[in-house]
Amino acid sequence: MNLFYSFLAGLFSFFSPCLLPLLPSYLVYIGNISSFSTFQSEKKSLIYHTLFFIAGFSSVFASFGALGSLIGKLLIGYKTYILIIGGTVLVIFGLFTMGLLNLPFLVRQIGIDLKERPQGLAGSFLVGITFGLGWSPCIGPALSSVLFLSLTSEKTSEAVIPPLFYSLGLGVPFFVSALLVDVLLKHFAKIGTFAKYGKLILGFLLIVIGVALITGHYVELTLRLSKLQRFF
Repeated sequence: MNLFYSFLAGLFSFFSPCLLPLLPSYLVYIGNISSFSTFQSEKKSLIYHTLFFIAGFSSVFASFGALGSLIGKLLIGYKTYILIIGGTVLVIFGLFTMGLLNLPFLVRQIGIDLKERPQGLAGSFLVGITFGLGWSPCIGPALSSVLFLSLTSEKTSEAVIPPLFYSLGLGVPFFVSALLVDVLLKHFAKIGTFAKYGKLILGFLLIVIGVALITGHYVELTLRLSKLQRFF
């Protein structure tokens, strides 16, 4: 269930109102393309750059997961309190994501500001790292919930898996967008309508996971929802 949720969290993070509307601009910057009109002629290059961009933020998220596991081992004696506190934070994040709670500090972007885009595929990888470190309101709450699941992992090798599935959920739409960029530009207005629903679904998931952790029913919820994974 952790992996299924992590993937969905990444997927709905992509369809958030603060990321999806900027997708064409992201692709221009990631692919180092001069304008929207050159997308088709530089499509192959854009796909390669997008893959390196995805690899960049995936490496950051996996590193966060490993660090979370190490911290979790140090606080293993306080696991009950950590689950309650973490669940409360997730509920707050869920309300924020749904637009029911105003938290100005979550709106601020933290990270490295690249004034000039580095050249080449290595540059796209660095852009991905910068994106991962940004902790923008697009990915912050959802990623935090996934990293909290890593915090409870007993092994560091297991702790990096949820963030990687989150990266997969976030990265697949980026890759598909680069692959079908010509179709995307024609129907982008229609795709943008999913943004408002994405944040509501993601917020609801955060609240459900948070309440389950607070009440001690997370394991029970995991067992019930694990049956649904067979259909995906």
